Amino acid sequence: MYMIIITLVITPLVGFGVAAWARSKARSRRMGLQFQQLDAELRIVMGLHDPQNLPIMLTLVEAIRWNKEPNKVTLYASDMIELTERAAATLVKGEGSDPVEVTDEEIMDMRNQIGEALDKFREQTNDEINVRRLLAISSFDDMYKDICMCAEDAKAVLIIIPSHKSQKIDGSMDTGHPGFQLVNQKILQHAPCSVGIIVDRGLGHTNQGSLSLVGKNVVFVFIGGGDDREALSLAPQMAQHPALRLTVVRFLPLPGTWGEENPRSSRSENLTQAFISHQDTQMQLDNEFFADFHKRHIANKVVGYIERHVANGAEMVSELRALHSQYELFVVGKGRDRKSIVTDGLEDWAECPEFGAVGDIVASSDFSTTASALIIQQYDTKKHYNVIDEEFMPFG
Repeated sequence: MYMIIITLVITPLVGFGVAAWARSKARSRRMGLQFQQLDAELRIVMGLHDPQNLPIMLTLVEAIRWNKEPNKVTLYASDMIELTERAAATLVKGEGSDPVEVTDEEIMDMRNQIGEALDKFREQTNDEINVRRLLAISSFDDMYKDICMCAEDAKAVLIIIPSHKSQKIDGSMDTGHPGFQLVNQKILQHAPCSVGIIVDRGLGHTNQGSLSLVGKNVVFVFIGGGDDREALSLAPQMAQHPALRLTVVRFLPLPGTWGEENPRSSRSENLTQAFISHQDTQMQLDNEFFADFHKRHIANKVVGYIERHVANGAEMVSELRALHSQYELFVVGKGRDRKSIVTDGLEDWAECPEFGAVGDIVASSDFSTTASALIIQQYDTKKHYNVIDEEFMPFG
């Protein structure tokens, strides 16, 4: 009888208690830019394919660090190398943080170039930035684990990784490396913090080999949703840099169109009540977040502001294209779970779903040859405590 009581009553209660505790811990651990205090240490994991990835990444870090005290920014630079048979044959026991090292001359030369560039960057910042070198050498199927484990151990708030596409000599983007595309997709799925994918079109590349932000214009595209809020949260980190000019462009539906005030319109009659409730919540969070951002940064003219009302996705794309020559960097949110007339239909034409609807536009070859892009995905705690619920929910 005692065993029956314990099995049917006590054990489920303990399970519920553990799940509630774990869920509360997951909710409180909000690893993202939106929840980062400006005076807190910023820990960033950078995934690198080759030395060509460094100029734009270090330029971005230079923009962010201006608002930080010395040693309040720590970079974990991880070289992302495919574990081929040739590379595997040159593995030896490593020292320090790397359990293994690669003695392949080509890989060693690449890593030395990256190391020299990082050392030079640290010297330029008067050693005010902490840099840690790491090595992620594995198959493309498993490489995401190394990056995500590094971010988890470092308690990073942001992972920055290069796009699988590179710019060609004529300015267009190539088709990209399918292996690195798979890695990026898996990092987005499993990351323990927010993730930024960089599409590099020359930002930070100079003939002198030093970083220059003088006269650089950055635009933040805000439509709505958690990813857009996370992307816009990068603006306060960069706003104090004297060489940058920041602008926010907010796209809103034209009066009377679907999605103007809430999702309960004729276009959304078939949506579930749960989705409508989610959209209501997101819209409220968007309005509160943007009102606070406007008060802190736009009203005092630290950040410029442009507002555009559009009737559909095609008009939004047209407005974006009109801006491409005015800015060197577009910062956009991936736009998960966002339903708006502003982006309606764009997902159907996306070439790279991991970029999101707007990110895919600014990353495409026909958008620009000079404007780089940073596509942000916000960390989602739900994917962690959903697993917790599945583990501890009694009787399946």
